[in-house]
Amino acid sequence: MRYKWYVPYLFILPAMIGLFVFRLGPIFFAISMAFTDWSPFGSPSFIGLENFIDLFTSPDFWRILLNTL
Repeated sequence: MRYKWYVPYLFILPAMIGLFVFRLGPIFFAISMAFTDWSPFGSPSFIGLENFIDLFTSPDFWRILLNTL
């Protein structure tokens, strides 16, 4: 019987698809949302680092961060 090199990959393929859909997909979506002004009723617009600048310059963020730690 001849060895088929692709058979082991076929066994791994469902796990890789599940990994991407349920783990890596949401991570990439969250990263893309971090750089956009996203609203469920409108189309997202790219704003770059503005969300992070607002976060780190907010006095509430540092107080909440200390309360969490």
